[in-house]
Amino acid sequence: MLFIKSSKKLGLFLWKFCDGTIIDGFGPDGISSFIKKCSIKATKFQSGFIYQYAFVMLLGFSALLTFLIVK
Repeated sequence: MLFIKSSKKLGLFLWKFCDGTIIDGFGPDGISSFIKKCSIKATKFQSGFIYQYAFVMLLGFSALLTFLIVK
């Protein structure tokens, strides 16, 4: 009886903490929440105004040019 209760407690701990928190937190749940946060922030850049798109392209071109010059 003692062995059964202790092994059940160990199994519940491994299931709740190790699998639920660590593995799922860094694995599928963590990755999906990170992608969701990034996509929410990315929608703020999609305003429909051409001048904002041109500005972002100018920033990207400047970063690429800086990378090529420094390299």
